[in-house]
Amino acid sequence: MIGIQNLFLKKKIPEISDLNLQVKSGETFVLLSSGERISNLLMNIFAGRERNYTGTVLVDQQNILNDREKTRENLVYIGKGNDWPPMIRIKDIMGFLRRVTRISDEEYEEFEIKMNLTQLNRCRLNDLEEVEKRRLLFSIVQLSQSNNFVIQDLAKGMPIDFILEFKENIRQLKRKGCSILYISDDVFFAPEIGDRIGFVKKGKLLLELKGIKVKRMDLKELYFKFLAEE
Repeated sequence: MIGIQNLFLKKKIPEISDLNLQVKSGETFVLLSSGERISNLLMNIFAGRERNYTGTVLVDQQNILNDREKTRENLVYIGKGNDWPPMIRIKDIMGFLRRVTRISDEEYEEFEIKMNLTQLNRCRLNDLEEVEKRRLLFSIVQLSQSNNFVIQDLAKGMPIDFILEFKENIRQLKRKGCSILYISDDVFFAPEIGDRIGFVKKGKLLLELKGIKVKRMDLKELYFKFLAEE
């Protein structure tokens, strides 16, 4: 379970104001906001890089401010790979993710063969195509023992084969009982994976709907109402 309670973050202006949501087991909640400002702030909070906020952020009922190490064991957060230095070796990224996700030796050996890591380990991150980079990062974190995933716009701009594969992977995680918070600005993709969809504007969650209802609505109208730059 992933929960956010009364979250407020202020820098020069209120960035996030009284944000409340809960992602249940076996559910995908898509949180939509304009651009990447809010999504980057939320990713930094889950990663522990941003601590200047009030409110509570829970992972399996553990407050991430109170017990960072415990919640790290129960949470996977993944962006588009832009947080890594472009010249870092794939071998070093895989080694780090293998440790933090607690993947067994047997699982990792199977992963190495499936992803052709013997060849990829010699590459640096900026040697990979964007689709190859995202597929590699998402593939390894799915082996985690965690049941909680925070994902930042991983499918945006990707080809159809990646998107179909990504949607199937999300379905598999849900069948395992995982809680998935997907943070994005893509209202057109949101109902493809979201059981519930929340719309944030000026830091506030203004609307929450079931994904099946959003599918029947005018997505362009929702975009211009909540997500278009002012």
